[in-house]
Amino acid sequence: MSKEQADALNRIADNLYSPNCSDGNFEAANICDGLYQVAGSIRFAAKHLGTEDAATPMGAIEAFSVAVREGACAISGSIDRLAEAIENHPS
Repeated sequence: MSKEQADALNRIADNLYSPNCSDGNFEAANICDGLYQVAGSIRFAAKHLGTEDAATPMGAIEAFSVAVREGACAISGSIDRLAEAIENHPS
């Protein structure tokens, strides 16, 4: 390996570690530590999104799905009652 190639690889490696941030072992954080922290932040945000930052055991997406299902059921029930009213209406 040439000196230029070794220097380039060292510069790349230097950019994958951050002396300003440490991981759980108090070592310099690397790109994997950073990605792990980003994933944890996304998970935290998804869990805590909702009405006034209410944390639910389900998480925001599941809570939203439940609300959509309940709304769809209410609409379905209303349509059924309208159909019954039309069927039972004297012509």
